[in-house]
Amino acid sequence: MPDAPAVETVAASAVPIVSSAAVARQAGRDKRVRATPLARRIARDKGIDIQLLSGTGRRGRIEKEDVLAASGNTLPKGDIQFVELGRGRVAYSDQGSKDAPTFLLLHGFSGDRTTWSGIASGLRRANFRVIAPDLPAHGLTTIEAGHIDQLSDFLSEFLDALSVKNVHVVAHSLGALAATEFAQTHAQRVSGLTLIAPAGLGSEIDASFISGMANATTAGEVTHLLRRVAAKPVELSPELAADFARTMSKGRLKALAETIIGSSGQRIDIITSLDKLLRSMSVRVLVGLQDRIIPWQQVTSLPPSASVHFFAQSGHMPQWDQTKDVLDLILSSTGEADD
Repeated sequence: MPDAPAVETVAASAVPIVSSAAVARQAGRDKRVRATPLARRIARDKGIDIQLLSGTGRRGRIEKEDVLAASGNTLPKGDIQFVELGRGRVAYSDQGSKDAPTFLLLHGFSGDRTTWSGIASGLRRANFRVIAPDLPAHGLTTIEAGHIDQLSDFLSEFLDALSVKNVHVVAHSLGALAATEFAQTHAQRVSGLTLIAPAGLGSEIDASFISGMANATTAGEVTHLLRRVAAKPVELSPELAADFARTMSKGRLKALAETIIGSSGQRIDIITSLDKLLRSMSVRVLVGLQDRIIPWQQVTSLPPSASVHFFAQSGHMPQWDQTKDVLDLILSSTGEADD
C-alpha cells in the first residue's frame, strides 16, 4: 500500500484508503512520546498510559489538557463561565483573545463543553478565540430543548449575548444538526463548517446508544455505553461515572432523543441543507472508520463538493482518538497547522 497522509481528503463519493502512515503512527507508540513534564506527572498520578494518548501541542507533544481529557476530567472550574439568556443560564468556556478569529465548538448528544478540551487548547495556542457551550438540555446549561430548531435559535441568542458576529463552527454528531440549521438560517455569521461524525446523513444509527444515554440512571449503564464512542478506551473514575449517571437520570435528553431517532432510525436529514450551504461556504466532514454509533459510509450521500476526511484509528469521536490529526486539519484551513 503506498505511503499516504493519515488523514485522507477525497470526494464524497470515493472510498477511503487506510494508509500505512496511520499504521506506522500506531507502531510508533512503542517509542518515547513527546510530552511536557506536567503532562507526564498527571498521567503517572492518574495511572494513564501516556503512550496511548494523542497530543495537541507542537509536533504532537502531549500537554496537560490532553491528559485531563483522556482521564475524563472537566476543565478547571475557573474556565467555566455563565451568561443569562431569556430562557435560562448557559455554561460555556471562552478562551483566547476576544479580538481573534473565533471557533465555536458544539458537542454531541449527552456530551458537554469539556469534550473539546484538547482541541480547544490547541486552537487557543494557535491564537484563536475558542468558545464551547454546554448545549441546551446538557451539562450545566439550564435551558431545555426538544427540537433541533431550538438549538439553532439558542446559538444565535448565545452569540448575540457574547457580541460575537462571525464564527467557524466545529460540531460533533448531534451538534452537526444544530450547526447546519444555524448556518442555513444565519449564513452571514458562519465562515465555515467542520462536522465530525455528523448525524443526519442517513437513517442508520445505534439507537440503543441514544435511548440508553437518555434513560441511563446508573454508573454501570453510563460506563458500558461510553465504551462504544471511541476507539481508545474511555476511562471514567467511579466518582465521575456516578456524577454522569446522576446527570442523565434527570431525563433532560429524552425529548431530544425522540426528535433524533424513530422506529426507522434517524429522523433528520441535513444533506439537502449541506448542498445549499456548499454554494456559499466551505464544509468539511470528518469520520472515523471504527465508528460504532453512526456508519462512516453515510458520507457517500454527501454532495461531491464536500471535503471528506477519514480517520483510520478513530471511532465516533476522532477529536479524542486522533486529537492532533483533527486539530491540524481544522488549522489547515487557516494556514496555522504544524509542519
